[in-house]
Amino acid sequence: MQIAIIDFEGSPTILIGLMIYKTILTYYIDDHEHLYELYKTLLEILFITQKISMFCFSEYEQQEILRIYTALSEQGFDLSKYSFISSLSLVNLQKHRFESVTEAVFSTNSKIDSTGDPLFRNIKVIDNLFTTKRFQEIIAHNYTCLLNESIILQRWIKYYNISVINETR
Repeated sequence: MQIAIIDFEGSPTILIGLMIYKTILTYYIDDHEHLYELYKTLLEILFITQKISMFCFSEYEQQEILRIYTALSEQGFDLSKYSFISSLSLVNLQKHRFESVTEAVFSTNSKIDSTGDPLFRNIKVIDNLFTTKRFQEIIAHNYTCLLNESIILQRWIKYYNISVINETR
């Protein structure tokens, strides 16, 4: 199975984290002047990886991709190459809408004592960290998000495989 996990930080999105197999890629801007460049980079990433199954942990990433696409369209960018975005589907790894990453990681019975997030899952500080140019803390937070989501992905795969076995009997 070819998979990738995508995770965004900031409002508006100022950092895109992507895990493909065991490789983590991080794209971010250091000021809002380059916001549309980051957005175009995201669309190009999605274009290149459109045959890979994309996972995320919440509905936010799916909604944000559509918002970014709309924002670029409103700015007059030629997006004909990216028409697939309107039907792009990301698999949400949450069991239920308000499941937290911590709850999900612990439900996997992994051999970890904490999620290791330097921001202690307090995403409300991301925009302040961006304003004060503390990019390494945002990157570290996103890195742990992607690692945690890769653990949660295993839960999803296990559940999916069990469902397929039960349906074939």
